[in-house]
Amino acid sequence: MATKNMKRGKTDESSSSSVIAAEKMPVLPLGLFVPLERKKGVQSIAWEDYEFTVPKPIVEMKHIVHDFVPFEIEVPVKPPFRVLRFDLDVEKIKIEHSSNGLLLCQGQKKMIVQHRRAIAYKYYVYNPSINQFTTLPNPEYYLKSKHLGMTIAYDPSKSPHYKIIFVSSQGSDIRFGTSYMIEIYSSETQTCKPIFPFTLDEEYDIYFAGGVYWNNAVHWHHDSGFILYFKLDKEVLGHMYCPFHLLGVSHERYCGYMYESRGRLLVVEIPHPPDNVRYKIHELKKDYSGWIMKYRVDLEQVSRSFPEIISTTYRAADGSGFFHYTLLSLVLGEKDEDSFLVLQIPKKAIRFNIVSRTCHKLLDFTGEPRSIRSFDFDGIYVHKPNTFQFAESLCSV
Repeated sequence: MATKNMKRGKTDESSSSSVIAAEKMPVLPLGLFVPLERKKGVQSIAWEDYEFTVPKPIVEMKHIVHDFVPFEIEVPVKPPFRVLRFDLDVEKIKIEHSSNGLLLCQGQKKMIVQHRRAIAYKYYVYNPSINQFTTLPNPEYYLKSKHLGMTIAYDPSKSPHYKIIFVSSQGSDIRFGTSYMIEIYSSETQTCKPIFPFTLDEEYDIYFAGGVYWNNAVHWHHDSGFILYFKLDKEVLGHMYCPFHLLGVSHERYCGYMYESRGRLLVVEIPHPPDNVRYKIHELKKDYSGWIMKYRVDLEQVSRSFPEIISTTYRAADGSGFFHYTLLSLVLGEKDEDSFLVLQIPKKAIRFNIVSRTCHKLLDFTGEPRSIRSFDFDGIYVHKPNTFQFAESLCSV
């Protein structure tokens, strides 16, 4: 059974009705959390009305500090936290995934087991808007085997309940490929159970921590342009390919990103420098029958407002500088002309309007952003986003 720890006030029928009505409204993201790299030495972190100090050496630093990148330019949003400290029993809490205002987190605590060092893990769902969290039951297969990733699936317009999808590796065979297990936790039943074993060819080392929830399914994107998805209602797997793959473009020539925004699944395939200034955004049809070209992106004008986006370290054959940036998010507006990208450039996060091609600074980072996770798959390094959207939610976890 899941355990709960919460701060909750009294409610009456009218306020409960307001909560239900609010949760049925579309959830609009207010910004995203970006973890910062750990610093050597003493780091003083302001958090609400007090400060705490993390002493050196670096191995003793327990807390992950986040910068919050707001999406709105004129209406500032105060982030609910910079450091996650809702469970004092663990030494470190990090965000693993987010969905419509809920954060899926992992807690870590060092232990000595049979005279050997080990790490004990705890998993939580946390709603920072109401400062409430629940501790999840331990997934059996996930803890006993190689952790590959977990995803929270929550759509308040369809249900007050959420699901957690855990994916673990169960070993590989040169003849049959790699075996995996999907376990699902349901907040409705408060149980976690293994539900779906499957096998993939070894060429598809998928980053299962980067799941995107859309159309009642969780989608995972492979660098080759292969998309694997798991339908939660039917408990079946499906797959398809991104536009560049269908065109025969080598995955070594571009980097692919996948996002959900306003009920749509979008893929951004950005060519490697120096060709990363212009590219397209495609939207997946809801029946998975194909792709629709949604936007053409042209970042040329960004260098006029933010010349630091041009790298002085790496240059093309003609001597021109490369555009050096990281795509943090894609947000669709109510109208097409309101849609924008969030880019990380040196020391800043900026907002780029796709249609008008205007750009604005959103944040000066207080440290070095760790907006990309790098993983070693048998000598092949994979780089994936490490940012987490935040939206206000009244959901009780």
